[in-house]
Formats: sequence, C-alpha cells, structure tokens
Amino acid sequence: MELNVFVNKVKVGCLKEIAPEDNSSNPNPRIQFSYLDSATAFDIISLCMPVARKNYIYHEIPPVFDMILPEGVRRQQIALVAKAKRIDDMGLLAIVGYNTIGRVQVCQGELIDEIPVFNLRDLMHCTDGEAFFNEILQRSGFKSGVAGVQPKFLAAKASDIIKFRTVNTSTHIIKSFNPQEYPWLTVNEFFCLKAAQKAGIEVPKFFLSQDGLLLAIQRFDIKDESVGTHYGFEEMVSLLGRKSAQKYDGCIEELVNCIDDYIAGADSIDALQSIFRQTVFNVLVGNGDAHLKNFGLLYDESLIRLAPAYDIVCTKAYIENDIPALALEYENYSKRWWSKGELIKFSQRHCFLDEDQVDLIYKETIIALEAVMADISDYILENPAFSVLGNKMIAVWRASIKSVEFKSESAL
Repeated sequence: MELNVFVNKVKVGCLKEIAPEDNSSNPNPRIQFSYLDSATAFDIISLCMPVARKNYIYHEIPPVFDMILPEGVRRQQIALVAKAKRIDDMGLLAIVGYNTIGRVQVCQGELIDEIPVFNLRDLMHCTDGEAFFNEILQRSGFKSGVAGVQPKFLAAKASDIIKFRTVNTSTHIIKSFNPQEYPWLTVNEFFCLKAAQKAGIEVPKFFLSQDGLLLAIQRFDIKDESVGTHYGFEEMVSLLGRKSAQKYDGCIEELVNCIDDYIAGADSIDALQSIFRQTVFNVLVGNGDAHLKNFGLLYDESLIRLAPAYDIVCTKAYIENDIPALALEYENYSKRWWSKGELIKFSQRHCFLDEDQVDLIYKETIIALEAVMADISDYILENPAFSVLGNKMIAVWRASIKSVEFKSESAL
C-alpha cells in the first residue's frame, strides 16, 4: 500500500510499504516515508522527522501516524462500517487519515474533503444526544483521525459553511460516551474542563448539550479557519518515539524533557510551569488517565509551544482506587498519587518554581474546584440522573482538598 502525505493540503511526501530486508527475522513489510524533492524545511510532518533527502524506514507505522489512529472499540467500528479490506494500521490510516487533528493529512490518491457537518446551536439545545450523534456519525463521522477509545468524531460547524461556502476543515471534536462503561463521561469532562479553566489552565473552548450526552470541543490547532490551515500538532507519545499502546509507559519528567528539547527561552519556562499546574490539578481532580497521548505540542514555521490541556476527567469517580497514568520521575519510579511535598521538590528541580509559588497554585486550584463543586450540585438538582456520578466527583474532590496541607493557615 502507498499513501500520499500532505501538510496543510500540499503534498509533501509518500508513506509506503517496502519488502523486508533479506534474511530478516521479521517477515512483515517495512514502512518507508520519503519527503518529495519539492518539500521545504517548513514542511515537516513531525518534529522528530526533519525534511531530508533520505528515507525514514520503520518496522511499524511511524509514531506520528500511529498517534492519529482510533483505538479499541472505535477502531473495530470504523473497520466494520468502512468495509475495509485491510484493518491493519496502514489500512486504517487510509480510511481516517484525511480528517485529522493537526496539519498532516494522509490518503490514497488526491486529498478529498468529506467532513460531516453539525449546527452548534442545535447541539447545545439537543434533548436527544444519541440520535444527534448517530445521525452525524453515519455521514462519514466514523472516518475521523482522532485518537482514543471514547465515541467521538471530527465535524465542521455549519455556520462556517455559510461564511466560507465550502468545508475547508473540521472545527470541533464531538464526544459521546458508553453508558455501560463510563456513564456521563461527557458531563464529567465538562466540569473538569470548567475547573481547569478556573484554575488558570489553558483549555480549548467546550460546549455541553442540554441533555448532557454530547460534548463539543473546539479544535485548538486551527491557524486560519477561512482557508483551513492548521498548526502542526504532535502528542508527547510520538515525540518520545512510542506507539499509542505505550501511552502509559512513562513519567512526568519525560514531558519536562520534551519541553526542554523542543521549546526555547521563556516559552519553555511557561510550558514547564503549565505542565506542573496541570499535574497538581490532575492529582486534586482525581484524573488517572493523564497519559502520554494527553499532552502535546503545537508548532509552525515560527513557534513551538505547549498545546492547551485536553481530555481531563475525574477517573476516580469510576475507579475508586485508580492510580495516575504516569509516574512522576525516573528515580523511584512508581505510579501513585503524590503528596504536595513531593510535588514541591519536583517543581524546584524541573519547573523553576519555589514553595510559595506552588502554594499559590494549590490554592488557586482548590478555589476552582470549590466553585465548580457548587456548579455540579446545581446540575444534579436539574438532572437527577447525574446524581450518582456527580456526588462521587464531589466526594473525590473534597477528599483531595482535605488532604492538602499549607505552611500556614489557609487563606482561601
């Protein structure tokens, strides 16, 4: 199989299978990526793969392409609905690669636009989220290059079509949930994003449907909506040279190292402190799924910066004894909820923060959680079906807040 690779709709290279090496113990084809002679230094498809007159050869699909492939049940659904002849990585990439997060697109032949459309106002006032979701999903929503297991797809806001006449890009990720596995996951994420925003963490714009069954996340990688150009986006799992299946293999220190490697100057310090703020938040909110795919970098010709925080949920509301997705450091590598004292030491070693600054981050996070706990209580009164999960979230957050100690009497 051979696939064309595009950066902001301009063909820059080719991804193809090649025969295995002679006498190789691995009989499977190797994967080769080659830039075109016309590609410029700014046409990189990955921060790890600079434009060069050489072939990049892998035994598996390169991490930058692997990171956009759906996982688990979503992968099975796409293969089934698309009636794909091949359901391996290359076959799946051929199906979903044209509609992705970031500026890299992949397809067989010429690039085509088949982006499902939705009306944001209709979504926000929706009282039958399941029907709304399934109706758009059937209009090619399965073919979305957006990672993860949760039911989701990329779609374009209808107002953009009226304004620009053509669908140049998807504008939002639309999420639903599996009621048997993770009931009300959309509402859970909505309140976690709201708390993160109040705690001073940059997050994308987000919208919850009236019935709570759908969550729309505005894409944060769009550079020029009128022509459909994007910033490059690369997950930390790709930058570390790993596949999605290895997203739980690592530590927060590796995120710090990636920032040191790719972001320069004052922007690097800002990114390090943002990662630390997110780490404090994830501990207090009970988010045990902050893995290597849930952090990333945005880039173009002139900048590289940390992407806004995304996919934040209170997993301890579902799994009482859940643990963090990542360890904290290489040394004493273990996955457990870290104390404030441990995080202060980490911040001093890696993030240019002193104890007073960490104290302030904790206080700001607690203030945000207390405000949003009140919002959750109000939501429960209006939506009793959410009461079980909502009260679990409140209990997790209250226990986290109670466990935090300050140098002196809290000034909250």
